[in-house]
Amino acid sequence: MKLLITLLIFNFSSMAYAGVDTSNGAWLGTFTKKSIGDKSFLWAETQLRYNLSAGEMGQLLYRFGPLIKINKFNFEFGALYGYIQNNNSKEHRYTLQHSKNYDLFEHWSLSTRTRIEYRVRENIADTSQRFRILARLSKSLSSKSLFVLWDEVFVNIKKNTWGGETMDRNRFFIGLRNIKKNHNIEYGYLNQYVTNSDQKSMGHILVVYFNF
Repeated sequence: MKLLITLLIFNFSSMAYAGVDTSNGAWLGTFTKKSIGDKSFLWAETQLRYNLSAGEMGQLLYRFGPLIKINKFNFEFGALYGYIQNNNSKEHRYTLQHSKNYDLFEHWSLSTRTRIEYRVRENIADTSQRFRILARLSKSLSSKSLFVLWDEVFVNIKKNTWGGETMDRNRFFIGLRNIKKNHNIEYGYLNQYVTNSDQKSMGHILVVYFNF
């Protein structure tokens, strides 16, 4: 594990000196999943994304909607709405989501989450469509602690004036999850590599997520 972390840090450091703009950030998020029936849930989340390099709030995100568990196929399906405000834009995001959990071996588990997003920005005629897939790996360290590793790839499936190139971005996270009585806290390092503009950029981000 120490070797893996060392190689990842070396890889990201090398990319930072290859003409890629870098920035530092801190993301704080709250996530809630409440039962509203035998097989249905209500999802709600808020994320505050602060740009430490610029000394300002980079993005504010709200997302909510219903989730339905399909026991026959052992997966979850949802329809979500997101509101995203950046410094100079406001976006409405309509999402279809599919997620599934897999048990592996020796306290390891795997989950996947796939999203198809229809994106609308205020005062811009063009719309955007994007495909996202996240693979998440976790290992139980104790009854109250998990090691967490995940990667998410973003791909634009409709080109327009603001959605960028086909490969939009990649997010890689490594951290821990502490399990409390009524909630849990996930925290760690997130690397975001954005490729949707002429000038590529990389964000080194401290992440703290509260799950209720």
